Amino acid sequence: MRNTLCSLTFGLFATLGLVASADAGCGSCGGCDTGADCSGATTYASTSGGAACGPEVSYETRTVMQSQYVTETRMVPTTSYVQETRERMRNVSRRVASVESRTQTYTVNVPETRTRTVTYNVPVNVP
Repeated sequence: MRNTLCSLTFGLFATLGLVASADAGCGSCGGCDTGADCSGATTYASTSGGAACGPEVSYETRTVMQSQYVTETRMVPTTSYVQETRERMRNVSRRVASVESRTQTYTVNVPETRTRTVTYNVPVNVP
C-alpha cells in the first residue's frame, strides 16, 4: 500500500514538472505567435495568449484516496476448556471355561481270558 501511495505522489510531481517546462519553452521564443518553431518539435500553446500551435495543456482535479488505520472492536467466539471427570460403563465379552457333566455311551475293547484244551500227537524217539 505504501508503494502505491509513493508511486502516485511521484507521478503527480513528475507530471506537474513536465507541464511547467513545456509551457515555459514555447513562451521564451514566442514561436507560436511568430510562426517560428522553438525546438524543432511540436510546440505548445504560448503563455502570451496567442493562437494554439499544438495541444493545449489542461488541468483537472482528482480525488486521491489515502488509507488509514482504524481500530475496530468485534465480537469473536472463543473456546475455553474445563477439567471434568466422567464415569462410563462398558460391556466386555470374554471366553470363560465352563465345567459340566454329561452321560455318553461308547464301546471299549476289554481283554478277555479263555481257557481251552488242545490234544495233539508228538513223535518221540525210543532208544
